[in-house]
Amino acid sequence: MSLKKQLHVLKENWVLALAVVVLILVISNFNLGNVVQSERYLGGDFAIKEGVGVADSVGLVPGYYGEDFAPGVETRKIVYSASLGVEVERGDFAEAEDEFDSAVAGSGAIVLNRNVNTYGEDFDERQIGYYNLRVDVRNMDALLADLREIGEVQSESKDAYDITGSYVRLEERLRIESEKLARLKTFLNEAESISDKILLNEQIAEQERTIEYLKEALNSEDERVEYATVSFSIEEESSEFANITFVTFGELVRGFVTSLAGLLKLIFVVIPYAVVIFIFWLIFRKRR
Repeated sequence: MSLKKQLHVLKENWVLALAVVVLILVISNFNLGNVVQSERYLGGDFAIKEGVGVADSVGLVPGYYGEDFAPGVETRKIVYSASLGVEVERGDFAEAEDEFDSAVAGSGAIVLNRNVNTYGEDFDERQIGYYNLRVDVRNMDALLADLREIGEVQSESKDAYDITGSYVRLEERLRIESEKLARLKTFLNEAESISDKILLNEQIAEQERTIEYLKEALNSEDERVEYATVSFSIEEESSEFANITFVTFGELVRGFVTSLAGLLKLIFVVIPYAVVIFIFWLIFRKRR
């Protein structure tokens, strides 16, 4: 097609070409606004959320407790703990607590703490109970099995922590301090002066307090090994209407104003181009 014919075709279809150009400009204008909004979001809220995610992932890295390794000891000292959470139907909390008490009694466990709270109000009111228990390690699995039957399991974990190293160090320190006490008593029997006897008696009393403290620490560690710690929770399920929110009149007004503002913005962006197109169309029509 020659240049002359191309100009002739363009002249005959200039209105259509102008309309296409205007449409491209309008679309570009709205896309630019969206790009600006996206950049703001990426630079602000998203950066914060991404930072929180990194922090959370770092927090999930498990710690390593190498100080209690004690590889030469065959009989290990292991501390067990468990956590279990169940959900029951609305209105069944009291029955679930009765089942909990029965499970505790059957396993010989001891309830150290019982905390029952009521959350929400009206149709969203529900109860949640938190319990801390100590149970003989030999009965822990049976207790957990009974607790699982109370409701639908929502979360469960079981941990074992080797404290053999710290236990061995306590035993060794107790042995050393006991030998020191025996030597002090020997010195006391051999002492002749009153001042030496007074001083040795004071040292013996202090040494006996140290030994008593070490014995209590060992007894405490023995109890941790013999009795597992169990954390348990009972939670009533949420109401089906818990997450329903009613739209207020103010929110309706704000939504209407926002929509109207968007419509007016669109009109004032398009009208100037439409007027220009209409004028050119009138001129072209008169010439024809």
